[in-house]
Amino acid sequence: MMGARKLTVVYSPLCEANGAFLGQLKAWLAGTDVEIEAYPFDKTPPKYNTPTPQAENCFIDVFYEETLISSVPLMKESILKALGLPLDNTVEESPFPQSERTLDETILRQALLEGRLRFFPITKETLAQEMQMCLRHYPAGNPPLIYHQDCIALKAPVFNEVWEYESCAGIYAELDGDVLGLLEVMPRNLVKTYGFLTGTRGTESETLCITCYEVAYGVSRVFMLDELMRHLLQMGNAFSAKKIEGVGILGCRDGFNPYWVYEKYGFRSVEQLSKNSFVMQRSL
Repeated sequence: MMGARKLTVVYSPLCEANGAFLGQLKAWLAGTDVEIEAYPFDKTPPKYNTPTPQAENCFIDVFYEETLISSVPLMKESILKALGLPLDNTVEESPFPQSERTLDETILRQALLEGRLRFFPITKETLAQEMQMCLRHYPAGNPPLIYHQDCIALKAPVFNEVWEYESCAGIYAELDGDVLGLLEVMPRNLVKTYGFLTGTRGTESETLCITCYEVAYGVSRVFMLDELMRHLLQMGNAFSAKKIEGVGILGCRDGFNPYWVYEKYGFRSVEQLSKNSFVMQRSL
């Protein structure tokens, strides 16, 4: 008798959304002959653990018979098709926010002047609140509620490692109790261990890397990206590290990790990773 088929998953615990992806994958394959073996990036078998890519982070990759069949975001149809399994008509919880909220720059600037838009450091005490943005207001769609605890459980141990080096892991923005944006930073050695891009210049132990720089659904991205960086650098003395770096990407002004915001706040390009992405670094 043949044994169960195996699906191999490689993921980074730096992104809590992977907790939901893993949960969904288990649900999609429940009752089939397919077993899932999941490995965080730092514990991946050598045949799957290729060097960190030069142009993108490792989020989550799914392999069948050592062939990549899906990556972020995981697609149910492509995975079932690769396994030769029938598609079903299960209606899953919509990943998208129900609110049609729109907070443009004018509204946000007024809220900032009124003291309603506030910025807080990410610490042991505030971490649970900070994580609410990616669970409830993520711009590309929220993880289903049933997987929220899985998301938290996946990323919390990484923050426990951060606290061994720093008492602060970045900054987040809050308006009337809702988290509207965040800028997470972590020691470079941890970031590299868990599969995200880093630079190579400078002293490893004295360099923080920007790991997540995101703005909530319905919020002016350009304004919030700008304010998050401004407020983070104003609290530079909260860190023991001496330098900070991030990957700046040329192109869309309101995209992910846009080059312009690094340039505006005094970061300089120290390494080129691809045609449009650069390691940007400055002193704290």
